[in-house]
Amino acid sequence: MEHQPATAEKLDEIAGRSAAVLVGSFATQAFEPVRTCMARLFTGEPTADASVVAQLDADNRLVGTTDIPAREPARAALMPAWRLRLSSLLRDDPGRAPELDQVLAAIGKSLPNARPVHEQHNTAHDASTLYAVMYGSLHHHQGVSGRVAPAPGPDRTDTTTDASRGGTA
Repeated sequence: MEHQPATAEKLDEIAGRSAAVLVGSFATQAFEPVRTCMARLFTGEPTADASVVAQLDADNRLVGTTDIPAREPARAALMPAWRLRLSSLLRDDPGRAPELDQVLAAIGKSLPNARPVHEQHNTAHDASTLYAVMYGSLHHHQGVSGRVAPAPGPDRTDTTTDASRGGTA
């Protein structure tokens, strides 16, 4: 079977995946191998293009000095620029796509953020009430006078009166 050259869409797809692995490696132990791969990709040698390496280091430092809750938004903000750089590089030299795809796919599997981390910050002030839940359901039953009534269940009987439901006692 004859090898087909990569289409522009395929190159953009590889650039997108590679950019995701690259920015995902910022401020992690995976950064050094990704940095070496990127330097080699852009220059043909691991340390030849100082501007690409300097930009990688600057972006890594930026994410590393950002508060932990803001790191994912920082990575997301850097993603389009790296996707554009990689897409341009691959369009200029499509022969680099297979190497980039293979190396970064292997590195991507080792990234610590393979699964997204969800954080929830809740604050209640003064006499307010805050109800929050993650990964589940919240069932709140409020009775008469703002009291929280226990939820009816198999081991509990409904103790509310007809008056509390709006009926007569």
